Amino acid sequence: MKNLQVLIVDDEPLIVKELGNYLKLCGFDVHEAPAPSEAFAVLERVAIDLVLLDVRLPEMDGIEVLRRVKERSPGLEVLMMSGHGDMEIVTQALRGGAFDFFRKPLNGDEILAAIERTRRFVALKEELRAVKERYAPLSEEVEKKVGHIIGAGAKIRAVIDLTLKAARAPDTSVLIQGESGTGKELIARVIHFASPRASGPFYTVNCSALPEHLVESEFFGHRKGSFTGAVEDRAGSFENASGGTLFLDEVGDLALAAQSKLLRALETRLVRRIGASRDTAVDVRVVCATHRDLGAMVKSGAFREDLYYRLATFQVVVPPLRERREDLAALIGHYAGLFSEKMGRPGVVVDPSVVASLASYPFPGNIRELKNLVERAVILSEGGPLLPEHFGHPLAVPADDGELASLIEGPSKLADQERQAIIEALRAHDFNRTKASQALGITIYTLIRRMKKHGITPQVTGS
Repeated sequence: MKNLQVLIVDDEPLIVKELGNYLKLCGFDVHEAPAPSEAFAVLERVAIDLVLLDVRLPEMDGIEVLRRVKERSPGLEVLMMSGHGDMEIVTQALRGGAFDFFRKPLNGDEILAAIERTRRFVALKEELRAVKERYAPLSEEVEKKVGHIIGAGAKIRAVIDLTLKAARAPDTSVLIQGESGTGKELIARVIHFASPRASGPFYTVNCSALPEHLVESEFFGHRKGSFTGAVEDRAGSFENASGGTLFLDEVGDLALAAQSKLLRALETRLVRRIGASRDTAVDVRVVCATHRDLGAMVKSGAFREDLYYRLATFQVVVPPLRERREDLAALIGHYAGLFSEKMGRPGVVVDPSVVASLASYPFPGNIRELKNLVERAVILSEGGPLLPEHFGHPLAVPADDGELASLIEGPSKLADQERQAIIEALRAHDFNRTKASQALGITIYTLIRRMKKHGITPQVTGS
């Protein structure tokens, strides 16, 4: 371990000499500055760990020096010294960010003890910084673009670690697996924006919403007049994503014919627009996500084995919320702060009983469901603390495929609950079916089928 670099800023030569010699005997590297200008010069050329700063100095007082030091190096710890230890000065020093305050004449043992406390404090901050860099090392720029990955549990830390390793390999295909609502697209965005491809495009294709007859046009583009409706030249998603990342969401929903076309593009890195006579080279990294078990689909013949291995070069499995309950409090707190700020009710408090009341709920819709539950709770709380009653009765547990459990054949009471849940979700999102389906943790097609079965007619045409 390197010696602690200590800077003494004091214009009394005797104190500087005695204190400096004492600290050198204790194993520290000591630097001296009788005036603020000389202190700033030392700070420019030496990585100082700790400053011992007198209050009364030439050029400017120590409180002003403290302010400038903290402005330039917020993490640098400062111990203040003064022969005039009145409470006002002490208060100013501590409010200005001083770690401790000592009256002259100085006691060497007290100073040494304070330095050791400071060293431990600095070491703890460094350890926390290292942990943060390892498990949440997203720059502010990346976080602004992708949002935060909330949680400190072992499972989500492992996901973050894998995600960042994937980001460092900018040409490797990545397969993100996890239930609906677990945040797979967020992981995909981190892989892109934390990678060398960050300056390129992040282009998304929702494979579950892609009609089979339009797959080739969507992936590879077309020339004007190549088919009915092709009124102009159009680049496909591979060309649009060139230089960046192509994110194929719900890739497990692609038909086998579309899978063959995708495989060829991945293998050759060449695409040909419909109606064109020549191929176009593309430089793109493909990241895919699915809530389906592609391995099982390969065995059943529903997904091409060769494509599966091409896509799954590197895999990231995002755990469901029920397997990371240690993050529940942090997630609720995060979304409560987010929505209370949006609604002009900053500072909404989450009552501890909320986490306890939701601890055993399986969250079939995962993070997406929790987010919507918190949004609803913030609305119902009307600026007061969030309480268990604001979260209402959670939805019925959906089937394994991520859809709502089929309650129609069960007791009429359960069917009524499902119908009411759908109506509430539609109303909460102005009858936008896409947003309502996301809130319920189901696909929009499932929502439409359920609406038909329950005789629910939207008042406003949703997307």
